[in-house]
Order: sequence, then C-alpha cells, then structure tokens
Amino acid sequence: MKRFNAFTQNNPDVIYGCYANGSDFIRFFPEKQSYTDFFENLKKELLPINITIIKTEEKRNLAKVLFIESFLSLEEGQVDYFSKSILIKSNNEWKILKETREKSIRKV
Repeated sequence: MKRFNAFTQNNPDVIYGCYANGSDFIRFFPEKQSYTDFFENLKKELLPINITIIKTEEKRNLAKVLFIESFLSLEEGQVDYFSKSILIKSNNEWKILKETREKSIRKV
C-alpha cells in the first residue's frame, strides 16, 4: 500500500525505501538515482488506478502479502498485476524482500 501510494504521489524515493537490502530490486537498482530515472519513464506510461489486498500472513519477522495493483497503460489499456510479496521486519519497519508478479491486460 505504501509503495502504491508513493507511485500515485510521484515519489520514487519512498518506493525505493520500501525494499530491503539484499532484495532483487536493490540488486537491480543499486543506486537510488538509477530507480528515479527508471520511474520517470514509467510514470509517462502508467496511471495508477487502485490496489486490492487479497491476503496477508505474518509470522515473526516475515510476512506474505497477496494483492492486485491496477494501472491504466497508454499502450495496453488496463493492466493488472497479481503480486505476492515477502516482507521482512527490520528496525520495526516492513521492507519488501522478494516479489513475484503476473501481468494481465484488459483492453479498455
């Protein structure tokens, strides 16, 4: 939810901060500026619509969240991402450690 809200508010720094050190995301974007540059192009293509949390499970310092994020794509119409995120609690804050996504496109 925090990441989706940051996307709607055009705040790539908050999005970057949602990810844990050691996550695939941080390995792909080792510098915050590299993600900020990517985000600027992404915002030209996608308009956020909504997020639906389907299920959450928490066990000690790990959590699993299943959710759907919906966007309007200028190229593809409505795009829904069904996602499963694994979060780790560090310094009393949840961070995304691993995420898998499936993409579904609905022509509008």
